[in-house]
Amino acid sequence: MVHWNKAWHSFLWPAARLAVCCCVLLAILPLSGCRPNDKASVRGKVTLAGQPLADVLVMFAPEAGPGAGGVTNAEGTYELFTGGAHGKRVFTGRCKISINEAEAVDAKGNRKPVRFPDRYTSNESSGLTAELKVGPNECNFDLEKK
Repeated sequence: MVHWNKAWHSFLWPAARLAVCCCVLLAILPLSGCRPNDKASVRGKVTLAGQPLADVLVMFAPEAGPGAGGVTNAEGTYELFTGGAHGKRVFTGRCKISINEAEAVDAKGNRKPVRFPDRYTSNESSGLTAELKVGPNECNFDLEKK
């Protein structure tokens, strides 16, 4: 029969507890809803009467989870970012969308005119929505001038 001395026992016991805790955590994690697979990535294009709309902030407000936003480039394309630990990953589900000028004031501090109707600046009045699914999503918006 092998006798364990106290040094071996004190070394192995914490390691065994850690291994058991890790196994339990790995077994529970998929049930928590915090898996990376529960998220979506979103890209798209914003146009105004068919023309690319550059330098606008596209904001997605999901029914659950943090919002996400992205700024359009010269071609009117954007990619959403949460600004948090999720980076480019966005929560799935129904979202309301608002679109605002990325730079509301000019270099002199004067308010810039909005290039599209004010209704788009609020997710409550814009009428823009998206249903985000797990994985890549493409959400394009063609804003009306009136």
